[in-house]
Amino acid sequence: MTAIQQYLLPFLCIFAGISVVLSQVTNNPTNSPVTSSNPTNSPVTSSKPTQNEVPSDGPTSSFAPTDSSMPTAPIDERTALIRFYDALNGDSWYDKDGWKTEGSFCFWYGITCDNETQSMVIGIDLQANYLSGRFPTQIQYLPNLVDLDVDRNYITGSIVSEIGLLSNLEYLSFSRNFWTGTIPTELGQLSKLNFLDAAPFWTGNSFTGTLPSELGRLSNLFYVDLSRHALNGTLPTELGGMSALKELFLYQNNLSGTIPTELSLCSSLEELFLRVSFMLNVSLLITLFLILTRST
Repeated sequence: MTAIQQYLLPFLCIFAGISVVLSQVTNNPTNSPVTSSNPTNSPVTSSKPTQNEVPSDGPTSSFAPTDSSMPTAPIDERTALIRFYDALNGDSWYDKDGWKTEGSFCFWYGITCDNETQSMVIGIDLQANYLSGRFPTQIQYLPNLVDLDVDRNYITGSIVSEIGLLSNLEYLSFSRNFWTGTIPTELGQLSKLNFLDAAPFWTGNSFTGTLPSELGRLSNLFYVDLSRHALNGTLPTELGGMSALKELFLYQNNLSGTIPTELSLCSSLEELFLRVSFMLNVSLLITLFLILTRST
């Protein structure tokens, strides 16, 4: 390479660079800047949901699903009755006059309210009215309930423990339905209860498990019918605490063992029906005989 060529070489490189720039400008006549394939100039995001996003095929609510085991918020008596109606298939009842209509719920069929305020439910009498389904836990929101009679219906499932919250309950009849499960110990909280009837259809109720010793706390209870079930175990000694007891029906169960001597403390006892396979000691037999004959 000659000296002249070495001298001209830098100028040739500069000229070549200018030519390339002019060529790009010529091919982009609007002089707009060259952008990416995202024409809106919006930020490019990933198609994978972030931690705070909700997938399109999932729930849109930001709240977690309700846990049925968590306690529900208190509701008023009208709402509690509507839940009662819906849970026990009220639309199929024989008589549902007034239910879920406007106006006072005290005029709904089978409902009794207090005389003073006419705003508190004190009685539900829906016997033989074709109730079916599982008993609702919302019964607990009728705290002034005194009488509850759902005898001769088609209620299934277990007796809800929330029934033990009805502290004013005196009369409870849910006989001739199709209950299953165990007798809830919470029945022992019904300190004012004086009548308890759970006698089944011949192929109806089928309570299992043992007889709750908590029933012995019910000193006002004078009538108990828990016959024709599948109860097992022994009679609790605590039954002697039912000082007002007059009639006790426990036959056709699978109870065994001896009759506790504490039962002789039930000085008002008039009728006692148990399985004949129970073992009796002589002194207790004489005591019970004297109690029963004295009552008559």
